[in-house]
Amino acid sequence: FENDGPHTQPWSNFPGAHFIIPRLQLTSVAGQVWATTSVIVGPDGEPDMDVDAVSDLLGHVRELNTSASNGSAETDDTPEMPEFTDCLPASQWRDLVSKAVDDIRAGVLHKVVLARAVQASASRDMNVFSLLRHLRAAHRSSFVFGYWRGDSAFVGASPERLVRLDGRDVRASSLAGTARRGATPAEDAELAALLMASGKDQAEHAAVRDSLRSRLEEVCDDVIAHDTPALLTLPHVHHLHTAVSGRLRSDYSLLDLVGRLHPTPAVGGTPRKEALEFIRENERLDRGWYAAPIGWVGRDSGEFAVGLRSGVIAGNEAILFAGCGIVADSDPDLELAESVLKLQPMQSAISAALAPRASNSATAAASEQIQ
Repeated sequence: FENDGPHTQPWSNFPGAHFIIPRLQLTSVAGQVWATTSVIVGPDGEPDMDVDAVSDLLGHVRELNTSASNGSAETDDTPEMPEFTDCLPASQWRDLVSKAVDDIRAGVLHKVVLARAVQASASRDMNVFSLLRHLRAAHRSSFVFGYWRGDSAFVGASPERLVRLDGRDVRASSLAGTARRGATPAEDAELAALLMASGKDQAEHAAVRDSLRSRLEEVCDDVIAHDTPALLTLPHVHHLHTAVSGRLRSDYSLLDLVGRLHPTPAVGGTPRKEALEFIRENERLDRGWYAAPIGWVGRDSGEFAVGLRSGVIAGNEAILFAGCGIVADSDPDLELAESVLKLQPMQSAISAALAPRASNSATAAASEQIQ
């Protein structure tokens, strides 16, 4: 999230930024699947790895797929419920929200996004692959990601695109303003209508949309962002959403876009400088890669999501994160309730991954060889 790298142990494996060139990349789009192998070629024309060895990696994937299909993985049917503990007591987090509201009403800020963290612990290791399968099944409209560094993994199911580039076509996403889902179709529709009519949520959303539009106009032509947001419905929440598009000028790249847009007001606040200062001085949390850009870069295309609804997992422990946009009309109790909703995707996935346990030793071995 910030440039100065990790500050606490959970993020010790994660530097300020990291890119990889995968030895083997599997891509699946619209029912078509293909494999890409990569080597680095030196000035003398020699690759840094035997090409036959690279192609053999595909055989490891086939073996892994066969093993999984035959059900050969060891399982443990003993049910277990993980324990979730607030890293900062709820009362203190509400006090932090109140302080932010006071500063906003005093004119110091317009909006600031405050995150909170929850620690998850279990008696056995959390199966990250099982967790990812659960996230993919439950959050098909989100960006599901898993990024390994050493013995830790950054995992999540983000509903928010930061930016996508196809040729010179740019797409970004304004996502701000949240309401819970209803228990019945009638209640769900009522809550969605209240969100669309909420002056507080509309103002919070407008701050994100206008900032995206302004920053894209610095490097793009034909920027379009409608003034009235649409409704994005996810398994646990409704969001206000506005798609933003434009044409990137020839002198700029996808990473130029990422650098200009991050952090958006949806994860930092406005004005940006003052909001980030408030976060640094008051949040008492090492965000690490939470709410940071995560994605991929191709020759003429690429896409980055915002690392939300996420957590960092190591063995039998994890730290999960959620954030809320604070404005002048924010109520600390309601903001706390909203953060609880945003933590549910990862909490549910961890619980599902622990019951039952599936051994991922073969998958881990294949992953190690690929890296």
